[in-house]
Amino acid sequence: MPELITSGQRLTPARLNGRHYEETTTGFTVGSGLTLLNFQLRRTAGVCVLILHLAFDTASNLSSNGNLPDRALGTLPPGWGPTGQSVMWSGDTGYYTVTGIIHASNGVVEARAAVGDIAADTNLRLTATYIN
Repeated sequence: MPELITSGQRLTPARLNGRHYEETTTGFTVGSGLTLLNFQLRRTAGVCVLILHLAFDTASNLSSNGNLPDRALGTLPPGWGPTGQSVMWSGDTGYYTVTGIIHASNGVVEARAAVGDIAADTNLRLTATYIN
């Protein structure tokens, strides 16, 4: 859906052709025991694409039943979280897949499942696409 052009806004080819977007690379609050390596959010016509690259400073080990304990990775900037329902994300450490959720209520990005332990000094790359 093209952006609604309101009074006082400049008419540009991008706005007229529906290619106007917003982008932020700041405002992500990283969780404890993690280092933020890269963060990018882009919103086009209400659809957000999140790219997040983190380093685990401390290990996240699987529990005795083989599940990764839920771990908060951080919080999205205000106004950039999913609307309506929480959304799933997927990512990898270079060795195996990690999945999680972005909570619609507060924008918290959480890791919920992995194939194996996430050792200290391991990088996690994740991406998500959702309605904002």
